[in-house]
Amino acid sequence: MLLTAAGKILHSNQYSLTEYYSPVHKGEVQLPAIYFLYDLSPIMVTVKDARGGLAHLLVRICAVVGGVFAITGKPQCNS
Repeated sequence: MLLTAAGKILHSNQYSLTEYYSPVHKGEVQLPAIYFLYDLSPIMVTVKDARGGLAHLLVRICAVVGGVFAITGKPQCNS
């Protein structure tokens, strides 16, 4: 279930796939087959889409700028 910032609820399902391959060796006789195995898990995850305000945006921008300075080193002034 996804709860958007606008308050809209979106119900969704998650699927996964695992592929198995069984090679047939020379001289071996094997009939072709397809097997479907289901593993159902009764778990519901709620994801909330929330947006921060202007202060949150400014803090994130300062974090990015600070990270750039930390990685590249402090700027050097030639006076």
